[in-house]
Amino acid sequence: MKSSSRFLSVNFVWLALSGSLMAQTNFVRLKSFDFLGQTGSSPSARFIEDTNGVLYSTTFSGGTSNLGTVFKVNRDGSGYAVLHNFIRGGGDGRNPQSGLTRASDGMLYGTTPVGGTNDVGMVFKLNPDGSGYSVIWNFTALIGDGKNPQGELVEGSDAALYGVTQNGGSNNFGTVYKLKKDGSGYTVLRTFGISGGDGRFPLGGLVKASGTTLCGTTLGTQAGVGSTVYRLDEDGSNYGVLHSFTGNAGEGKNPQCTLTFGTDGAMYGTTKAGGTNAGTVFKINTDGSGYAVLHQFSLTEDGKSPLAGLVEGADGAMYGTTFQGGTNGNNLGTVFRVNRDASGYAVLHSFTGIGGDGSLPEAALLMASDGTFYGTTSSGEVKNFGTIFKLAGDGGGYEVVRQFSNSGGDGSGPQGGLTVADNGTLFGTTRNGGSNSLGAVYRLMPDGSGYSVLHSFSGLDGKAPWAGLLFGSNTMLYGTTHDGGRNNLGTVFRMNQNGSGYVVLYNFTGAAGDAGSPAAGLIEGGDGSLYGTTWAGGSAGNGTVFKLNKDGSNYAVLYSFLGSGGDGSAPWARVVEGGDGALYGTTYYGGNLNLGTVFKLNKDGSGYKVLHNFSAGRVDGAYPAAELITGSDGALYGTTSSGGTDSGGTVYKISEDGSGYLVLRSFVDNGADGYGFQSGLLNGNDGALYGTTYGGGSGGGGTVFRLNMDGSGLAVLHYLWVVDGRSTSSSLVRGSDGALYATAFSGGDMNMGAAFKLFSAAPASVFFTGIQFNQAGAQLTLSGAPSQTYRVEASSNLTYSNWDNVTNAMSDPNGLVQFLDANATNFPARYYRAMAAP
Repeated sequence: MKSSSRFLSVNFVWLALSGSLMAQTNFVRLKSFDFLGQTGSSPSARFIEDTNGVLYSTTFSGGTSNLGTVFKVNRDGSGYAVLHNFIRGGGDGRNPQSGLTRASDGMLYGTTPVGGTNDVGMVFKLNPDGSGYSVIWNFTALIGDGKNPQGELVEGSDAALYGVTQNGGSNNFGTVYKLKKDGSGYTVLRTFGISGGDGRFPLGGLVKASGTTLCGTTLGTQAGVGSTVYRLDEDGSNYGVLHSFTGNAGEGKNPQCTLTFGTDGAMYGTTKAGGTNAGTVFKINTDGSGYAVLHQFSLTEDGKSPLAGLVEGADGAMYGTTFQGGTNGNNLGTVFRVNRDASGYAVLHSFTGIGGDGSLPEAALLMASDGTFYGTTSSGEVKNFGTIFKLAGDGGGYEVVRQFSNSGGDGSGPQGGLTVADNGTLFGTTRNGGSNSLGAVYRLMPDGSGYSVLHSFSGLDGKAPWAGLLFGSNTMLYGTTHDGGRNNLGTVFRMNQNGSGYVVLYNFTGAAGDAGSPAAGLIEGGDGSLYGTTWAGGSAGNGTVFKLNKDGSNYAVLYSFLGSGGDGSAPWARVVEGGDGALYGTTYYGGNLNLGTVFKLNKDGSGYKVLHNFSAGRVDGAYPAAELITGSDGALYGTTSSGGTDSGGTVYKISEDGSGYLVLRSFVDNGADGYGFQSGLLNGNDGALYGTTYGGGSGGGGTVFRLNMDGSGLAVLHYLWVVDGRSTSSSLVRGSDGALYATAFSGGDMNMGAAFKLFSAAPASVFFTGIQFNQAGAQLTLSGAPSQTYRVEASSNLTYSNWDNVTNAMSDPNGLVQFLDANATNFPARYYRAMAAP
């Protein structure tokens, strides 16, 4: 036994249970496609999943017109339903070859390479229940326009859709294009084949590398000319070839996959050919360095000719499919696994095409929220129309408290975070949803129960709240809406905790120096007044700081930002009251280089001062979007959404007099620790800082982290995946149970956002002090602080996402917790970690 303050490794071995978790006996066929009955046939695209376990994809053929379908199916194979049958004529598309994208508005978007009004492809959208189907763009095949779109769409930082066409453009070698979700704003960003070394014929979709940078692959010619990995920005600038495939000396060629980001920040993909002439698995960094072939497929029992991209498993390895090859001599494809360091390659399943099995997989796998891998074969089964299959995997112990559905008047898109009332109830706002689809105020209990919508905004009473609520000293709730009100410039409102007594305290006018469009919430000052910011309005149109009484009287603009002469503009965050009674805040823009500022202002509007101008140099941050907090040392702490030594944003500190500015931590753009801050920090009871990142991490949806106040000891507490909720723009709050709570703007059920909670890592004074084995499992003893709630998790290895909850228990007056792990008999090795309320 090995014990420490954080982990307990129990190195007992159960020989009878040892072996691979991914054994071939775990392969299960879920659905066989049958041309009869118009169910669709020949699926060739990967799945996407909602957190109810429903999978969505397309079929190339089948359906009422044998031109393909959009379908859904549950993870156990039940509930199969065709959501749309593609038809000939009427401007509809046909024969989709790519999967779907669930965008931030909750709709599914996809493409067909042919069909549409000009028979060269189109872009479509529909709701997850199949309603609302419409063609939003028809490609024209005019000179310079793209045609034959391929690969999944990706939603950019500007909420537009980005995709590629295999052909078209000025050289007929394909294009990169963008399109708004309502079908407007179509723009060709890049035409391929401009120069001899340029890429040609993109088949794989785009991935968002960092910020506004997109990366993709081009297939090239059969000889490999134009086979590349490339990058460009969302505005079409900064195009560059990161790698040109040659097919020589074991290298791959002809990639037609969408790239995958690993938790190490590198990109991973496959090539159809090259290597030993059967294709490869490769990795490459986002700057083009570090290219390496991880595996060369052979022509015998190994897989051959991978057509699709990869997915990273919970164990950190890469999983994929090959279109051909395999151990059964039938050359019908495989599912494989390979570690990121090129070790551990294994064929997990070889398709046979007989006995209910499928054959010829063309699509990437999906690792579902339960850790299981799901995929499709384009052929096989008795009637040879393809299958859906799954392979066993493992999952994590993360708990989603509440998922928003955007149905039945529910809210969606929680952006402003949660507020804790004195009785422990949590309150929040959603930017969308509600009975009028204009946003809502909701409440729920810390265990996720008791969820209810307290108020649905109607427009005149405000709409689209961007910020969280304030729990006032009079126990009422106060908030702002970004839009709506009498002038559609937002409101300040008040309501009771049960939803009654809703009243608009102030309608912003935007006239004569008044404010408009508040993006941030309110604070209650020591004098009992309410203080807030608006990102627009004021005498110069660059935002304001304002105050008013809790009954709505005595509204006044305290300061109008100039946006010039070194002054800030567009504050996106609320202010904080410092130890000296003054107000402190940040502006997203303005300052000497228009990269934002930290400012100070007295509550009577006097004493305005810019304390810091962000410079975005190799050290400084840029574009602060979050509020400041006052640390236990009296200094101010904050975050920036970008900048720093690695362009991924920073955590910084500054004194109230503007001195001592210091970057405590620079995050790596698209890094495994997370990057980009839309939210502020929380003071932990252990003296550390806690926060969330907007993106990055192993799941791509951001992270929850802990950092010491001197910048040391960075620890990621949780990686956010789509199932968890992602793109957190709200700061953490501490609940009455000591857990940390926050909301995610997207992800969760139907990608409408989620509210989540977690415990933080236990302090160093916590130890595992004993273990006893019996037939029931392992009896463990933990020694920590008295009357402290601890969460204990266990894992069969030290993979980041493979921790399962064992117990949540409060220690006795002596600081002891005893618990039984009944699953300890099921693993060859067992590791434990303790987590406590921060």
